[in-house]
Amino acid sequence: KGQQGVAITNNGGITFTSYPARGLQTDARYACYPTESTWYIAAGSFPNPPPPPPAASNSTKKATRARKFELQNADGSWNTEAYRTYGVHTEGAKATLGDGYAAAISKTTDGGRTWTTQFAQNNTFYFNEIDCFGADLCCAAGESSGSATPGVLIYCTTDGGATWTKNYELDSVPGKASYTMMALNFVSATEAWACGGKISLFPAPLFWHSTDGGKTWVEEAANADVAGSICLGMDMKSADIGYAALDNIGTQSAGVGKYSAGAAPPPPPPPPPPAPPSPPPPGRTHYGDPNAGPCLSDEEAITITGLTGKFCSPGCTKTAPCPTDVPDGATAAPQCVLETQGSQTPTQCALICQPSKNLADGSNAACPTKATCKAIQTTGLCTYDN
Repeated sequence: KGQQGVAITNNGGITFTSYPARGLQTDARYACYPTESTWYIAAGSFPNPPPPPPAASNSTKKATRARKFELQNADGSWNTEAYRTYGVHTEGAKATLGDGYAAAISKTTDGGRTWTTQFAQNNTFYFNEIDCFGADLCCAAGESSGSATPGVLIYCTTDGGATWTKNYELDSVPGKASYTMMALNFVSATEAWACGGKISLFPAPLFWHSTDGGKTWVEEAANADVAGSICLGMDMKSADIGYAALDNIGTQSAGVGKYSAGAAPPPPPPPPPPAPPSPPPPGRTHYGDPNAGPCLSDEEAITITGLTGKFCSPGCTKTAPCPTDVPDGATAAPQCVLETQGSQTPTQCALICQPSKNLADGSNAACPTKATCKAIQTTGLCTYDN
């Protein structure tokens, strides 16, 4: 398996210096460096499916190349027969359930010169990421899919690794779902995050949150934008901002998710209401006679199909009602009632009157002088004849 330990660069990755962790009996997987001289390694190994059997050498038939494939279960686990002791394969032998799992944590306090194994356990699970806030407060994420107790778990220490306590555990559901926990990040002495996912026919990302320094963990809901993915890594930049590396098993695609805490940003302010119409020039009002001169700047001369006469009509909307100034003597009420071609709501104003109150000469007391009330449907409009 080669030499276990850590490698550190001080020139942006051009060269690395290796620091062997002698005495570590399983694979170094993740490490963290809370101080210049105090470092931790989270280590572990897990069973591998067996390699394909060797081709027969005594066959007289033409040789063909073949591969053996082990199909993973829908819950992410492997059949018991697929497990073998790590690095060893004996054809025809069956391994004990969980055989090949190993988990260990090793620590140095002298910048990698000497290492001490603080935690070691076989045939149960393996560690993924470890992270610390300071030299004494650390947590490590672990998982397994084929041991006697498959699932995910978190071990933490508050005394620099003198004792490691299992503070969280989520058991897999055989035949339905297997869980993975890949990443763990401290934000402060009290806040930390972990992430992974549910591996099943319907994969989903899982995020865990601690606000008491890793003593307790709660699952935080993920939104629909990241459905179908599992989280492989995360970097919490602060309590409010974080990023997660996401892998979508179904679509074989990857991406980055962003976490933003706190209240949602306030909605943009509503647009300002339209400016009120300019007051008419002295001696002139809205709803005048276009035959006697041009309409005001915010009006247009309107002719209604089927009615004689026309009138000056200002525009209107739901938020910009009709101007209320009317020619002298008129009592008709301005209303936003006219729809122009192609519109779905009224956009023009008119003076509404009652044709039943017309006098013998066609005039109507509600309409301006020289205007008459023309019947349209169940009401009337004041218009000016040529």
